[in-house]
Amino acid sequence: MPTATTCIWEGKEIRVVKALEIRNRDNSVYFLCTNCGNRVKPHTGGGHTGAHFEHFERNPECPNSHSDSYRYRGKRSDSYKNTDTYSGIEGYAIERKYLALGRNIGLVIRCKERDKYQCQTCGYSKRVNGRSIIECHHRTPLGGKGVRVTSVKELICLCPNCHRIAHTANPPLSVSAIKKLLK
Repeated sequence: MPTATTCIWEGKEIRVVKALEIRNRDNSVYFLCTNCGNRVKPHTGGGHTGAHFEHFERNPECPNSHSDSYRYRGKRSDSYKNTDTYSGIEGYAIERKYLALGRNIGLVIRCKERDKYQCQTCGYSKRVNGRSIIECHHRTPLGGKGVRVTSVKELICLCPNCHRIAHTANPPLSVSAIKKLLK
């Protein structure tokens, strides 16, 4: 299912970033799907998806609408809805288009070196096949702030688990809050 990154607003096609700005100023405006003309709403990116539009009501005729079922070799499969199933269709191709925020790899390297490739909340430090399993976390999230100058002081090393815990809240949890949760 393709992800829509443009919509129609006041007769013009605009990108999702512009629609998010407009929505933040005036939540009463509405946007239309470029394919079917139905109402859509802009969503900020998160997890594995970037900013995109989603239909207010599902439209099985529109390729930009989330479908309620997947097709495999022309056959409909609702097995993904059934939590009691022991098998289901997977591995089908899904086209994803999204905007990602640029990161400065030099800052990441300096942060990891400074923190000795060790999680600053739980102390985890592991190398697998010569690579350190550690992530660089922005104490102040990049999302929604636009282009900015970032200092290595604003970054901290977290293991994948602690990084995931940090992002269970918005804004992300602080190092001290994560340490309290781990006790």
